Amino acid sequence: MKKIVLLLALIVSVIGLNAQTIGSYTVVTHPGYELQYTVTKLSPAECSVKCVNLTSENAIDLIAIPETMEIQGTVFTVTSVPAQGFAYCYSTRKFELPSTLTHIGDQAFYYCNLATEIAIPENVVSIGHKAFYGCAITEAVIPSGVTKLNNSVFELCKELTHVEIPNTVTSIGMMTFKTCTGLTEIDLPESLNTISDYAFSECSNLALVRCFATVPPTGNKIFYRTPEDMIIRVPAESLEAYRTTEPWSKYDIRKIGAESIEEETASFGIYPNPVSDRLFIETEMNVEEVVVYDVYGRHQVTETPSHQGNMSVDVKSLSNGIYFVRVKTENGEMVKRFVKK
Repeated sequence: MKKIVLLLALIVSVIGLNAQTIGSYTVVTHPGYELQYTVTKLSPAECSVKCVNLTSENAIDLIAIPETMEIQGTVFTVTSVPAQGFAYCYSTRKFELPSTLTHIGDQAFYYCNLATEIAIPENVVSIGHKAFYGCAITEAVIPSGVTKLNNSVFELCKELTHVEIPNTVTSIGMMTFKTCTGLTEIDLPESLNTISDYAFSECSNLALVRCFATVPPTGNKIFYRTPEDMIIRVPAESLEAYRTTEPWSKYDIRKIGAESIEEETASFGIYPNPVSDRLFIETEMNVEEVVVYDVYGRHQVTETPSHQGNMSVDVKSLSNGIYFVRVKTENGEMVKRFVKK
């Protein structure tokens, strides 16, 4: 009987020790701020890190987070930033995250609007909603372990100019890149199959999207309030699919290739735009076919020129609205958007 009581007492004491250890923490004081490291797992020994007291009235050049931290005599690996872990750290210019980090919580760096550098470690596999909302970061390289970009992750990151999305991401959430006005171009991976509403809305300077997915990713209002003359490049075998699928069909769809936008623009021009009667086409190349189609990909006018060089197309019978003219030449196809008034 005594042995049973002693065994039960030992079990209770171990459970009690674990209950006290999980969630226990240590606070490290730095000039102008304090970081709290909290135990999240015992085996393996892991902890999270967050800012608990930001007192500096001046800008903090760097918050560097170590890979490990000792808590009550045990060394724990830093693997996560919890929800709102560094939210509203207005005065911090740069965060240096440990290579051991695997999880970044919701709003982890929310509105760190002076932070120009927050490199995402390669081992990260999840990034929460609004994780970098309103940050001043200029670059975002998504690790290959991430399969989903959650809602508003980079929303209002107006200084963001360079984004790398790996070929493991299958979905982009709502408003993920909303109001990223610094973005002028972006590549979307072949693995992508879903883009949620307003993912790139109000990206007012977005001029070029290269989408490597052979099947147009599903979505609605993906590019709401982006430039109407934006060019979208897709795999050659998927041109017709994109040109007949909303919202992709509302834009200038071209095949992915080495040629630059500038080179194509220089060799292919249309006027007047808007047009009421005849649309004139200027090109130095031999034209084989001209097709006019609407935003739903429906062919409206098809012409096979009987001569080389410049030509015109009668669009008088078209209803007022947005259309595209596709010119097939000896060097491939080129597309331009025009307005019928």
